[in-house]
Amino acid sequence: MNRIYIDTCTPAFLLAVSNGKETQVKKERGKKKAAEVLFPYLKDLLDNLNLTLSEIDEIYVTCGPGSYTGVRISLTFAKVMKVINEKIKVYTIPSLTALLSGAKEKSISLIDARNSAFFALTFDGTNYSEFQRMELSSVKEYINQGYKPVIYEDDEESLNKLSGYDVIKVDVLKAMLSANNYNEVKDYNDIKPIYLKGEGR
Repeated sequence: MNRIYIDTCTPAFLLAVSNGKETQVKKERGKKKAAEVLFPYLKDLLDNLNLTLSEIDEIYVTCGPGSYTGVRISLTFAKVMKVINEKIKVYTIPSLTALLSGAKEKSISLIDARNSAFFALTFDGTNYSEFQRMELSSVKEYINQGYKPVIYEDDEESLNKLSGYDVIKVDVLKAMLSANNYNEVKDYNDIKPIYLKGEGR
């Protein structure tokens, strides 16, 4: 299977292409916008594996919450690919859910939401909460109750806010590769983002 993995929910852009034997990866954090680098990077990765876009079988993409613009870019790409070739399978997973892939203990996954807030998902060891926008003070309450904070490894904003706490930093590609709770989207009209009140990044 030839697969594409995309995450643009944070300022740290991730794109990967796998042919089942080898995975080529592009990661970038900085001023370049996902819309500007997505196709040039994708072409490079495909060329490195001697693949063409028409040979892609599956697309795995995070669907938010996170950067409003970033989420739209990656999902629009997935939607266009599905329209062009209905045989392509598209799988989505919430960014916060991906961060908690494999979690067995009480955890809270976090993505910076600007100011003193986060996008958050809690896991009590058995059940997941609803996605929510949470103030730093509330996040600290969860941590003090024994919830382990989990963030993207490149989410410097969240790391700075949580200075002094023992934070678990996750490689989002590894998280996406190990996740087993994707949602297959069979109709391109159902490829939709998760937006939370207060998003505007």
